[in-house]
Amino acid sequence: MNRIDAKLIEIAGADIVILKKCPSEITKFKFIFTTIILSGVFASISCSYACFKIFHSVPVAIFLGLLWGYTIFTTDRFIVSTMAKRDNQLKTIATVGSRIVLAVLISLVISTPLKVRIFQKRIAEQLIINKEESKKWIDANDVSKKNVEKLDGQLKALYTKDSILIDKISKGCQTDLC
Repeated sequence: MNRIDAKLIEIAGADIVILKKCPSEITKFKFIFTTIILSGVFASISCSYACFKIFHSVPVAIFLGLLWGYTIFTTDRFIVSTMAKRDNQLKTIATVGSRIVLAVLISLVISTPLKVRIFQKRIAEQLIINKEESKKWIDANDVSKKNVEKLDGQLKALYTKDSILIDKISKGCQTDLC
């Protein structure tokens, strides 16, 4: 086993001394390392892209992307290195569950900026449609508001006429001539 393999296997959470006694397991731990490193790399790329879209600054995007990728890498490495068969199935399920939660978190972080980028044209089109619909609704409400104001004025005029007629009737006058 060369030094690079030894380092990769160590990062994957294996004990090199024990693994030298079981050389058939070396490939397994190389794949575990590959999975861990790819999680970190994809998380880093995704976060960098998202941060660039938010902050419009390459240095900030790279820094935050590398920080996020390193965080995911170390967290994933910790979970994998502590994941061992246990006598208690509940502990095994809890360990596997934490890895699943991390996988879901990584997938959300990776997929959201990509979805926004992939569907950017459709999102922009829908925003234009929503803006036009909002404008139509506002215009319709302005017209309705003007109609309500007009009808309100007519109603006030009718109330005024009714008040005058009620006054005349109460004074004993039966016609408009009084």
